[in-house]
Amino acid sequence: MLLAFSLCFAWGCGQSWLLSLPMVGIIQGSAEIQAYNQSYQGVVDGLMEAGYHDNFSLRLQRRIVDNQPERAFQAARELVKDGAQVLVCLGTIPTLAALKATDGQDIPIVYTIVGAPEATGLGRPPLAKDVRFTGTSMEVPPLEQLQMLRQAIPGIKRIGIVYCPQTPQATATGQEMAAAAGSLGLEAIVLTLPQDKLADLPTSLAPLWDQRIEALIIPTDPILALPKYLEIICRAAEAAWVPVQVVSDSMVPFGALLAYHCDFYDIGRQAGRQTGKILAGVPPGKVPPEQPRLRKLTVNLKMARRLGLELHRPFLSLASHLVQ
Repeated sequence: MLLAFSLCFAWGCGQSWLLSLPMVGIIQGSAEIQAYNQSYQGVVDGLMEAGYHDNFSLRLQRRIVDNQPERAFQAARELVKDGAQVLVCLGTIPTLAALKATDGQDIPIVYTIVGAPEATGLGRPPLAKDVRFTGTSMEVPPLEQLQMLRQAIPGIKRIGIVYCPQTPQATATGQEMAAAAGSLGLEAIVLTLPQDKLADLPTSLAPLWDQRIEALIIPTDPILALPKYLEIICRAAEAAWVPVQVVSDSMVPFGALLAYHCDFYDIGRQAGRQTGKILAGVPPGKVPPEQPRLRKLTVNLKMARRLGLELHRPFLSLASHLVQ
């Protein structure tokens, strides 16, 4: 009896001690897309580098919201109610939803896996005292991505850009890609696919093949990046002898030719360290937003062979990873 009481008392004290730790809420856009999981682990490790260990010097609470604004909004509300001192948001939709859910409050927000932050409502106010969010974007500038595509396919003149306009980052990065193409003298054929067009992707994509595009680009689009859509797009592009460029390494094995991308684990680490600064008392306005420190090239040699593309050695020497 005494032993049971002692165990219960110790357990209760342990629970009380854990509850006294600062809490960080993490709202993750998706678990189905590997890049989000990589960034989540990066956030955890970045916090550890800053001296914050889960269940030792802080508590981490994670919610996965499948990039649904309503679920992200509710998750932010619940995490703040449960005592979160900082919200870390993985994705544009979770970040915007969390800002809306905490409007009028002083809860700091740190984002990552965000494409085109300025164009999607995450530009910083001019006065530091008005800032309560910061973070690390995933964006590799569209101009750099297109220049890498040109190295892969010299002489390319016409590209297709496809995205689902349901998410703000897809629209923003799709438009930025089209503008960058124009600055390089490339003709860009843009196809937007609302969700009702995703049920029959091969038919919806047919106008692009009719325009005789020489490559297809999928910008930062959390809808079309889902494996169930991505694989269909890549198969249809292969049937039309069109190589596909994407924005993350985890998308390449589904049939894309290449991705010039950030390191998703590393941008999570950057965001984790930013969160550590805020936990240590630095105001968000004094924690500047960051861009990816690392750029990586992933190339699918198997797809290049299937498309009959000869990739030159200088281009291949730039690759961080080759998919065989």
